[in-house]
Amino acid sequence: MAFLSGQAIVKKEGTVVILSFISDKPESLLTDSIKDALNTSGTCAVLNLPNACIANIEPGVHHACTLAMFEHGDGGKGRKVQLVLSDDFYRSNHEQDNLKRLWCTRFS
Repeated sequence: MAFLSGQAIVKKEGTVVILSFISDKPESLLTDSIKDALNTSGTCAVLNLPNACIANIEPGVHHACTLAMFEHGDGGKGRKVQLVLSDDFYRSNHEQDNLKRLWCTRFS
């Protein structure tokens, strides 16, 4: 919807699809080195906002990953990075409730 309303720009760079609500400015959290790293990690969709960048990555057949970078962490403590890794619960062919894992890590 944001793309159709003209509020966002959609770009595809390799395996990465970027929905950007800001222009490419030096202060953007989505730098060229991060784009290059995401291109080597698998299929990826990125939401680029003025104070945050969230990437949904599919690094393998039965795994999913979300990488979130925030300019202002909890309580205004500076930048924060959050990484969530999990088995892909919908496409995994494992039995119900078998080998389902979820990891969450936060860095400030």
